[in-house]
Amino acid sequence: MLRIVFVILLFPVALAAETVEPPSPEAYGKLPEVDLVALSPSGQRLAVRQTGDDADLVVVYDVTLDQRLRIMEISDFTPRGLLFANDDKLVIVAGETNRTSWRGRPVEYTSAFLLDVDTGELRRLLDRVPGQYSRQSGLPSVVGVDESRVYLPAREIWYLSTSFAYNLIGVNLHNTGERILSDGLRHTIDWFVDADGNPLLREDYDNPDDLYQIWHLKGGTRKLFEETTPLLARRVVGVTQRRDAAYLEAVDETTDTRHYARLDFATGEISEPMLGRSDVDIRRAIADINRVVYGVEYSGFKPGYEFLDAELDARMRQIQAELSDTAARLVSWSSDFGRLVVHISGGWSSGAYLLFTRGEAEPRMVGTSRPDIPPDAVIPTQEITYTARDGLEIPALVTAMPAVREPGSAPLVVLPHGGPEASDSFEFDWLAQFIASRGYVVLQPQFRGSSGFGQAFRDAGYGEWGRKMQTDLDDGVTHLVESGLADRERVCIVGTSYGGYAALAALAFSPELYRCGVSINGIADLERFLRGQFRKSYSLKHLERYLGLKRTDTKGLRERSPMRRVDSIRAPLLLLHGENDAVVNIEQSRRLFRALKRADRPVIFEKLEGEDHWLSYSRTRVAALTSIERFLAANL
Repeated sequence: MLRIVFVILLFPVALAAETVEPPSPEAYGKLPEVDLVALSPSGQRLAVRQTGDDADLVVVYDVTLDQRLRIMEISDFTPRGLLFANDDKLVIVAGETNRTSWRGRPVEYTSAFLLDVDTGELRRLLDRVPGQYSRQSGLPSVVGVDESRVYLPAREIWYLSTSFAYNLIGVNLHNTGERILSDGLRHTIDWFVDADGNPLLREDYDNPDDLYQIWHLKGGTRKLFEETTPLLARRVVGVTQRRDAAYLEAVDETTDTRHYARLDFATGEISEPMLGRSDVDIRRAIADINRVVYGVEYSGFKPGYEFLDAELDARMRQIQAELSDTAARLVSWSSDFGRLVVHISGGWSSGAYLLFTRGEAEPRMVGTSRPDIPPDAVIPTQEITYTARDGLEIPALVTAMPAVREPGSAPLVVLPHGGPEASDSFEFDWLAQFIASRGYVVLQPQFRGSSGFGQAFRDAGYGEWGRKMQTDLDDGVTHLVESGLADRERVCIVGTSYGGYAALAALAFSPELYRCGVSINGIADLERFLRGQFRKSYSLKHLERYLGLKRTDTKGLRERSPMRRVDSIRAPLLLLHGENDAVVNIEQSRRLFRALKRADRPVIFEKLEGEDHWLSYSRTRVAALTSIERFLAANL
């Protein structure tokens, strides 16, 4: 393991102590004390989100001088990301929930703020552009910056129109000037700018007509690419350093592999695949604030990297090799990649940020995420595979204390992830670790349809929502029972979002296998859930692809809805739901609770006051963990 030298210590780090009792629910449930770390372009300044003592702060440091430059209270909103426009200006992307929005349902809005590090001035971006939303549905994305402006797209609002055009906005970094630089269309989905901030590319996707187009905007408007597709098979992810080509993410139909290829601006030709692997997915492009691509991050249980520059590629491989007993993820870098911030967790770490500087032999510690959970309290996680009933190999994670890993009768908790197009990782998982610390074996199956393990594995989930995606979980239980690690009579299932649906479906469709269940922000009624989606939205098409059903297929949706199988649910059930959940409305859990009570089933419903879909607040996370601990102890 790499020896970490504490050359600078920006935050106090708790020393590991001998642990007798497991850490408290507060240690697991509270938000990471250090999070959202970002380096400035020069690498001289570093910004972090720091929580604790009922405060939510953004703190900016001078790395060279090891001193604080600015502390900003941000408790009025929920920060989702930090990004330096330059060394003096920091963009803060934050979420806000509005309960008086569409049909009276909570809606998650996001805003971008600009913090002047030197003066402390904080202003909301897009406030002064006539006809534009200052709060957007979906994260505002910075698409470029130059010496005077930061560029970001935003939806407009005209109350006598339904156009909702997605325009490119230029925001002056030094005063309050904001203006529309280029008008988008209702179907515009993304923008790219050149080095001088001029519009370079525009992506359009006409969702009702399934028409995807890429437009080159330099020296006039010219169509580069067009295809008709019901679901987006391609997307522009960035540009080359010379701005003469774009990197296009696509799926190679011959190999069923997702990859990046170059789209040449002069000829419109698309190259052969350049970056991509068949066994894992590309998680994201490694690109700067101007969306110049330098490489990719691969998913899987541990992140992997491939850079276009050989020296940088070798450097990152060495860092990951030295930290191979953790999941090491690149989170920020200076413009010349001279300084890198790497987050480590899993293995022996509950989360820490390391600063690597070119020419320095050892990294410097930036801070720890959960100082109340020392290395000896982190529960070991093992990667396994098991065979589903149709022969498909299913990857999974098993987290358990060494004492309960011995063959015997350990209680088992199945923890399916949300999404469903998502995956778990080797990184420290606060919910899995908490449950395992209480003496349970935790199984996290990566059921078919999960992302991260190649396009073919993802494709295998299409049409299998509530079917093979569900039986993959049951087969994981059987595998651990037959391996001698788990007791067949003591199995519970806990899940959030889609995982909450999976927990409900497990009790409804496989009642003989599960002794209890916990659904957090879960879907109980698919028919009602799809009814709340916009009729021709991309998200609806995506859901229908996983379901293999249209939202008009009432019979099929009811067959796969736990709400319609109340008579089959006999095991005790705990329903936890965020009051302000803007993704899965709390009525999903309320209605199921009422139906189960009428049927005289053992059910508990708890509203998480003020909470959203992602459990963004410490107080409700801790409350949820306390309830889960009590419920598991009573039923397993």
